[in-house]
Amino acid sequence: MTQSSVLLAQNSPVNREVGRTMIEALGCRVEVAANGCEVLSSMESSRYDVVLMDCRMSVMDGLEAASLIRGREKRRGEPRTAIIAVAAGFSEEERSRCLEAGMDDCLVKPFHMPELSEMMARWCGRFILP
Repeated sequence: MTQSSVLLAQNSPVNREVGRTMIEALGCRVEVAANGCEVLSSMESSRYDVVLMDCRMSVMDGLEAASLIRGREKRRGEPRTAIIAVAAGFSEEERSRCLEAGMDDCLVKPFHMPELSEMMARWCGRFILP
């Protein structure tokens, strides 16, 4: 079975490192981005199974980046990449804004291995809950 590829977009260096460690523990290849502009740049040169995207990043937030990704996929006829919104909490309004921007699901942080594994299984279908 091939290794899943994940792009982790997080503003915080600490959250990037913790997230990277958790995702790698699930057997995935991980690349990181600090903001939406870096996400767009990374997606120009690489294909990912899942993007875990912080909603509140500097330079370009996750909502804007997701919307631009969906537009680019549509223009180019590319397959849809799973984009998971990550935030400290989601009101119904925030969840709706994420979905309207083109995100597929929401993950509340801080998350733990069972939640992350379940989310990855939902969107990649390759993981067993620890």
